[in-house]
Amino acid sequence: EGFKNDKFNIFKNEYIAIRSNNLHVLKESKECKRLLDLKYNDLLFIINNIQTSVIFTSTVSGFLQATKKQFSISEVAVSIASISIATFISLILSISKYYALDDLKERIQLLREKYSLLLNEIDYNMDRLGPWSMKRVWKYEDHESKYEDWLNDREDINNRYNEIVNTKKELVTEYECIMDTKSRNHYHIQNKKLNLKNKEKIYEWEKKEVALETTIARDKKATEERAKLNQLQLRRNSIMLSTEELDNWSF
Repeated sequence: EGFKNDKFNIFKNEYIAIRSNNLHVLKESKECKRLLDLKYNDLLFIINNIQTSVIFTSTVSGFLQATKKQFSISEVAVSIASISIATFISLILSISKYYALDDLKERIQLLREKYSLLLNEIDYNMDRLGPWSMKRVWKYEDHESKYEDWLNDREDINNRYNEIVNTKKELVTEYECIMDTKSRNHYHIQNKKLNLKNKEKIYEWEKKEVALETTIARDKKATEERAKLNQLQLRRNSIMLSTEELDNWSF
């Protein structure tokens, strides 16, 4: 009844528009960050394999050199093995350098950090908008003064949003240079697959939680019935892990 006020209606439309704009940038930036994460992990896996193989083969070469007398290995065999290992190491490092894998990894890591900062800025804007989503903040307040408070927050949020958009423009340019169409399509499919697997795993654990809660409910009901029959008073409590407690002010 008290919400058919011009100031509230203006606020409502402005709030919906600002929230929608921030959500759009948030969703798009999260998707870019997610695809970059996937590509970075694949690249890191390749680089780690290259480095590990270099370390392993170098160690084998050194081992052969040090134990050729103990194992009676001929000089020719050791020489051939050492030359082969050296050639392999040179080849694999040359390939890595040719594709500039380390440079690409650093570029992706830097861009991931920039996207993380951008997401943090958007989240801050959403946190600023959060308290305004509750109608009750208007219910017992003077709408004129409340709208003045909103104007102050709106100006700050819009200023931050403009900075976010400018930052996003720069990041998208870098993103397009690193993630071509083929890479985006590939990692978009990979992301879908991972999301599907994760949802399946979460669903399996949720079923186990439901089964446990059902068992607890049945046991509690049976216990309450026995207590009532024997005229006993039970202390009511629920099983909860400390990590599930959200309210730090609970007593």
